[in-house]
Amino acid sequence: MGPQPIGKNNPRLLEIRQAFRKGGRTPDGLLPIEGPNLITEARRAGIEVVELFLESGTDPPPEPARATYVVDRPVFRSLKATETSQGMIALVRLSPSDIDVMISEECPLLVVLCGVQDPGNAGTIFRVADAFDASGCIGSEGTVHVYNDKLVRASAGSILRVPHCWGTNLTTLFERLRSKNIDIVGTASDARVAIEDHDWRRSAAVLFGSEGAGLGSPQRELCDTVVRIPHDRRVESLNAGVAAGIVLYEAWKQRGS
Repeated sequence: MGPQPIGKNNPRLLEIRQAFRKGGRTPDGLLPIEGPNLITEARRAGIEVVELFLESGTDPPPEPARATYVVDRPVFRSLKATETSQGMIALVRLSPSDIDVMISEECPLLVVLCGVQDPGNAGTIFRVADAFDASGCIGSEGTVHVYNDKLVRASAGSILRVPHCWGTNLTTLFERLRSKNIDIVGTASDARVAIEDHDWRRSAAVLFGSEGAGLGSPQRELCDTVVRIPHDRRVESLNAGVAAGIVLYEAWKQRGS
């Protein structure tokens, strides 16, 4: 059966609009994603595309969804979160991962976002975690919502592949990490240990703090090690996305690429 028309008052369209605005999922747990690139990445990751919504006049992709609908142009444009969705919105079934599975991997390398607020930075961290074989991303309480639309787009599809768990209490997390002998590694521009002097071949959870304040003193005190990225001191600090890329590259290199 081909694409079916859907009216502007259909409750499903309201759910999509609200999910985009609130940075979350629909009431039945589906995540809206925009554009053919993200939809293709979802399929590559083996994620089910449950429903597909096409702006009128847009050709459907070759891979079918369980259900495909056509939406009039003015209504579609009221749904989308960007100016460049290219006429496609999909609802996909994406769920957070089990943190116990992530920390039980052999020699895991975990990324922990501690109060990172900028969705572009958080999405970039997902992308570099994907590029450098991190075991997963964990967001602490107070971190930008993992399904914020800007974060999803900035991840360029990596959020669909990288295991993640959000809204985690750091005290509880640290207890679980230590129970698995996973080093807790903080990052700060004034740390004594340079990233190349740390042994990244060990199990590790590396923490990145908020854009403005970095890691707070209570967080740093709970770390086993705090490392810095050597750089010209004329620059006070690097943003979280750039810092994550440099640190995770060093870990990837030491672990044998």
